[in-house]
Amino acid sequence: MRRKWNKFIYIFLLFSCVGHLQAQVTTTHGKWKLIHARATQTREKVSIRIQEPSQHEVVSGPDVTVRFTSENWQPENNGKHLHFILDNDPFQAHFSNDPFLFRNVKPGAHVIRLFPVYPWHESVKQQEALALVHFYVQEKTGTSGLDFSKPMMIYSTPAGDHDSKERLPGQPYSGILIDWFLHNVNMGSKAGYFVRLSIDGKELMSMKEWRPHYIQGLEAGEHQIKLELLKNGVPVNENGNATERTIRVR
Repeated sequence: MRRKWNKFIYIFLLFSCVGHLQAQVTTTHGKWKLIHARATQTREKVSIRIQEPSQHEVVSGPDVTVRFTSENWQPENNGKHLHFILDNDPFQAHFSNDPFLFRNVKPGAHVIRLFPVYPWHESVKQQEALALVHFYVQEKTGTSGLDFSKPMMIYSTPAGDHDSKERLPGQPYSGILIDWFLHNVNMGSKAGYFVRLSIDGKELMSMKEWRPHYIQGLEAGEHQIKLELLKNGVPVNENGNATERTIRVR
């Protein structure tokens, strides 16, 4: 009887630990608070494909039209949308299935990265829900510097202007969202991959799970947000895996 009871206790503790790993946790870093939120779940397998430009195509430019298809993700009037990233520039949001236009793209090699996001800009946590394409404008010269076969951490948010107590429609927690997209990366202690967050040059922590985070307590003014992919504590600096953006907080 005691052995059977101990088995029940073990199972209870096991499920409790699993639940804790998925739970929302808040850590304090001086005057800042960081919410390690639960990732929003999408049951359907989302698939995004770029039809034009094709891989290694040379387009006339300087404007570049991107035609794409999305399966199980309808970026229309429900707030769901897509983040289009040219090279390692800040994202541009697109709220329809119509072609997207990058304007005034300079000659040479470029890469487009495209993935689905929820209305409050949290990325869908499915590595397969990513479209990538190398292409050229006017002339087939140079390189984008990105290798699709290697680990890649794509900085998504924050960018631009924000409210210090921001809470966009549907956003589960107040604060400024810190989020990224992964390609060829399994995070956690076993795999050795972490994402390090730094704010204004201060290393806050290395995050071990692919989940959204919300920073609270940023004062009004400009702030530098940096995300870096680490492997066993060492920055993986190639492949655009270290990105810093300046944001403005009202």
